[in-house]
Amino acid sequence: MTSGDKDVRALDALNAERAADDAERAVNEAPTAAERAQVERLKARTAELLESQRATVRESLVDSARQRAAKPVPASILGMARDAVLARLREVMAAEPELALQFRELDELSDDDLRRLLADVEEQRG
Repeated sequence: MTSGDKDVRALDALNAERAADDAERAVNEAPTAAERAQVERLKARTAELLESQRATVRESLVDSARQRAAKPVPASILGMARDAVLARLREVMAAEPELALQFRELDELSDDDLRRLLADVEEQRG
């Protein structure tokens, strides 16, 4: 065994001991104020990223609805009140859960966008 091998083994043993000590401390000690602050910063950053992704999806949905605006919305849907459109969309989402994942923020869409969305969903369902 060379001197270099002994050094590597000694370093590995020290690292293993340090890791065991760190693990024991993590289990037995309460988090420090700095650790709690770091967790709160990470939570806030995660919330920011999630909201950013939601905003992107909402923008995409609205853009998509506007692009389809040239397609006429059936008179039966045009005559529906906002509550009726929302109720019908939620009914469809209950029957097809994969749609619920895409359209969680329905309340933020305009009445016209909701009607176009319902027309598109109904058209795709056949």
